[in-house]
Order: sequence, then structure tokens, then C-alpha cells
Amino acid sequence: MSLYLEKLTAYDLYASGYHTLRKGICVMRYSFLIFSILFFFLQIESNVFAQPVITPAKQHPSKTTKQKQVVKTSDNDIWSIIYIGKNRVGFIRNTFQKQNKQITISEETHMTFRRFGKPITIAIKLNITAAAEGDLLNYRFEMKNSPANKTISIGKVQRGQLIQNTQIAGEKKTSQQPLKRLTKAPRYELYLLKQKPLLPGQTIRFQSFEPVFNKTTKVTISAEKYEEIKLLDGKKHRLLRAKMVFSIVPQTPTKIWIDQQGNILRSESKFLGKQMVTYRVKPEVALKEVAGGELDLAVSALVRVNQIRNGHKSKKVVYQIKTPQNNPVKYFPSGETQSIEKIDHETLKLTVTKIDLSKMGKSKKPDGSYLKPTLFLQSRDANVRTHAMRATKNRRDKREIAMRMEKYVYQNMKAKNFSTALASAAEVAKNLEGDCTEHAVLLAAMLRVEKIPSRIAVGLVYIEKRSVFSGHMWTEAYVDGHWIPLDATLGQGGIGAAHIKLAASSFSENAPAPVTLFLPMMTLMNNLQITVVESN
Repeated sequence: MSLYLEKLTAYDLYASGYHTLRKGICVMRYSFLIFSILFFFLQIESNVFAQPVITPAKQHPSKTTKQKQVVKTSDNDIWSIIYIGKNRVGFIRNTFQKQNKQITISEETHMTFRRFGKPITIAIKLNITAAAEGDLLNYRFEMKNSPANKTISIGKVQRGQLIQNTQIAGEKKTSQQPLKRLTKAPRYELYLLKQKPLLPGQTIRFQSFEPVFNKTTKVTISAEKYEEIKLLDGKKHRLLRAKMVFSIVPQTPTKIWIDQQGNILRSESKFLGKQMVTYRVKPEVALKEVAGGELDLAVSALVRVNQIRNGHKSKKVVYQIKTPQNNPVKYFPSGETQSIEKIDHETLKLTVTKIDLSKMGKSKKPDGSYLKPTLFLQSRDANVRTHAMRATKNRRDKREIAMRMEKYVYQNMKAKNFSTALASAAEVAKNLEGDCTEHAVLLAAMLRVEKIPSRIAVGLVYIEKRSVFSGHMWTEAYVDGHWIPLDATLGQGGIGAAHIKLAASSFSENAPAPVTLFLPMMTLMNNLQITVVESN
């Protein structure tokens, strides 16, 4: 990140119109995405078996945000703390029991940080039951991020199928997916490392189910070498360094340091250009006031670029995209508004154009999943249907309806809330508050009310007054044989060439969990360079 961006404060961005209410520009709500992915990576250091406790050295006092919850501790609890950069942002508590040939793990994760100056507090609870060999039997996953309703997912393995009951915004759904035999439970690597401690040069592989992503992942742990590593007590310890890779996010490996008993005492991974590090600690250390209020993740996620002439009114922009030590081609899709040309293994030319229906052939007609109501896009909800009716006013032309709906959401979503995770369309329709994620899901659900196929797009958006790109979410409507992009945070009747698309999803029940839609962005934001080559 440039020195210029590092000096920006949340107030600077707010005052400069970074997310002004009138202009409608807003940045993708990272809280849902960030915490889900953080939670996934934090699994690896939450060792649920006995291990030594490292007592941290004295720290300098800093401005902190108090944890509001009262937590009772137990001798069976295992505690870890989480740092992003120099900021301590949260803690993890694990409890482990083994009885009747089953393993039971309970885990709580709490984090506090800021987004454009507003505090965000998220809590996740995960309860797992596994067979003695580590095979998944059942789980219960719960995420809270007030004021949004909590998300709950409960899964049980029966005859090769994972039966799942999910609740979002009070709406319940039952689904199932096949689960291969010997699929391990989350945290299986911790059990395995305790039973069979690794030696330098050894590698272990297995497959586990991850509730955060609602899918299985292949896990590879490769032991490298012993080295002296400093822990929070200020002393160096001789630990085995290893690399852990999950097939869901292969471009973001995690380093772990293991003692001779198989305990993970430290983990480290890249996160939005910063280092995310975890340490094992005593409970009184984990429960201290959290300094996460000093860390503003939204500011950390900006990408500086040279100015785009005409900004969101531009009809064509040519970008040079560079991702050092990573191939960018796999992250940027081609379509009606984007085309890519590979320059070398780290660089590509990306051409983004405003959609011109008169010059394009028709796209393939989408299947029925883009019309059905889902857990996040509740098109049968009474409030969603009321908003759709008010927006259309008995119009029949599909394209006109889509444009009117985009403008309607833009005009009526007046309360901006940066402290909530990804809300569902039903929640947004009731409260009419949120950020770009809420604009996108409400518009997508309203379109489906009028039998217009819709999907959610994720990518980057240009912030004109600061010449930066940041994460964003918008909507696409299938009208007259084309996917037409709509951005209800702008309300200008479609978008220009200042949006860069990375992925899209129907948010259907059979699609991957919404968090997987954001994975390309999370990988890219660690080391993304964008240059505007041409704009008109």
C-alpha cells in the first residue's frame, strides 16, 4: 500500500465523500467476508489437545476497546489471541472432550475491529462431534453480528449424505449434499499432529468438511525445518516450521510452528497486505481489552491507481493488472463487459466497456436457479414484494422494470450501516439500511419477484475522489438476452467502465456458500497493482 493511503484516516475518507450518502458510492461490507475467512484460517492454530502455555512479555499500554461479554473459564479451555499487523483484534477458546469413542470440540471466536471508524464485533460458535478416527459426525455453526439476525447451520452425516438445516433472518431451509467416506471433521489436523508429530520433510494429506464454506477441502501439511522463533514471552523457541495449504484457497498458504509434542504455538498468513498472527496464551491474557478498535480494515483494503477520466461515466477503460508471484488470468473473467489479454505470468491487460446491447450477441439463457427464492434472496417475502410493486408501478417492459428497481433501491436505502455483516434481502426490505451488499441483495430479490433472472457480482469499484479501488458488490439482471450490470448504490441506470468484475453467483441453495464468492478478491488484495492505461 502506498504511503499516501497509509496516512488516510477513516474520517478523511468519510469527509472526502468516500461513502457519501448522496453520491451513493459504498464499499463492499468486508465484515462478513473477512470474519468468515479469518475464522477459517484461525482453525489451524486452535489446538484442542494439551500443550504448554506461553506467557507474553509486558506490552505497552494502548487505546483499547473493551470486550462486553462476560466469559467463564475452565481448566479444560485452550486460549489463543489474534493479531492483524500490530493490532490484537480477538481471541479463540477451545474445549475438548473424548468419550464413548467420539471426540467433541467446542470453539468460540470473538473479534473486534473497525470499518470506516465504526466498530464491528463478531462472534462465532462451532460445536463438532467426530468419530475416534476423526471422521465428521455432526456440527453446529452459529455466527452473530448485531444488529443482523444470527446465522445458524446444523449438519449431520447420514448414509453418505450431509443433512443440513440452515437459518438466516429467521427463515429455515433443509438441504443435503454427498459426503465422501472418511471425510474428516474441522480441526482434524490438530488431532493428527498430536497423534503423529511431523518430522522435517514429511507431508500429510486428507480431506475435511469446512462449515464456513459449506464444502469439503483438501488439506496438505508439509513440514520444512526446525528454527528459532520468537513467541510472546519475548524468548526464542526451537519449533518445527510447516506450511498448510487448503485447496479452497490454495494461493494463501499458512505457516505454522509446531513443538515436539505436535502443538501449534504460532501461525501466520497474509491478510489484506498485513500479517495475521496467532499465539497460544493464558485465559487472562486472551480476555484483556482488545485493541482492534485501532485497526480499520476498510482503509487497509484500498488499491491506489492513477485517475480514471470521467470516472463512472466512462464507456471504456483499459487497465494493466499485475499480481507479483501470481497469475492474474485466473481471477478476471471475460464476458460482455470485460476482456483480458495475457502479457506475462504476472501481468494482463483488462479492457472494461459499458454494455452496448446493439453491438452484442445474446448470452446463454440462465437456468431456473437465477429466478428462485433463496436463503439470502427471499423473493417471496412480503416486504420484498411490496418494494418490487412500488418500484415497477405496473410497468411491463423488463428492461424498464430493472432500471426503475435500481433507482428505487438507490433512493430508498438511505441509512448506511457499516457495522452489519451480509444481511438477507428480507432483513434489508424491512429496515432499508446497509451498504452495497444490502443494496445488491435487495435489488436481486426484487428482480426475481418480476420474473427477471438476477445474480450477485463481486469485484472492485473505483472511488473517484481518492483515485482508489476497493471491494464492491452489485447486481446483474438478465434482460433481452443479456446480463445487464446494475449498481443500486449509484442509481445511474447501469454502470460504466469503473467496475472490475471478479465473480458472480446466483446465491442458490446448491451454489457454494456466499463467502466463496469473495475468495478471489481476498487473494488479490494482498498484492494487487492496477494501472489505468486508457480511459474514454
